[in-house]
Amino acid sequence: MTGNDPFSFPHAPTDIRLRRAEKVLEIVGAELPNSVSADGRWLYYSRMAPGNSDIARVSLVGEPEVEVLIESAADELDGRVSPDG
Repeated sequence: MTGNDPFSFPHAPTDIRLRRAEKVLEIVGAELPNSVSADGRWLYYSRMAPGNSDIARVSLVGEPEVEVLIESAADELDGRVSPDG
C-alpha cells in the first residue's frame, strides 16, 4: 500500500484502485485470487474443487470471461503473472 489510502496498491492501474468489489465468478468450490495482470485486465486465480486445483483467469474489463489456463489431474496452485509481463 502507498500513502494513507488503504485501497492503493503500487502495481494496480489507476482506474481499478477506486472500483468497488463485484462478484465475477460463480463455481462450486473455492476461488483464491493470486495475481492481477500489469494492465489490470485479468485476475489470475486458483480454482479449488474437492480433490483438484487448477489455474484460471477472469477478465476484469467488460463481461467477466473465464479462461482455464492449466487443468489436469494434478493440483496447480498460486499462478502469478511476471511483473514484466
